[in-house]
Amino acid sequence: MKLAMGQGGVQREANEWKQANNLGDEYWLYVVLDDPTPEPRLFRVHDPQPQQKGSE
Repeated sequence: MKLAMGQGGVQREANEWKQANNLGDEYWLYVVLDDPTPEPRLFRVHDPQPQQKGSE
């Protein structure tokens, strides 16, 4: 999955929205911050779709 990270958060492609809708509770979003540094940070979000309704 490729994501764009900006000041407003993570932007997913249309196909990723479809996958999130199809998988529901089985869908996980993984966000890695500070990737090029020695200590990247990983955030896992379980089924982010309900939290983002209306943001499509």
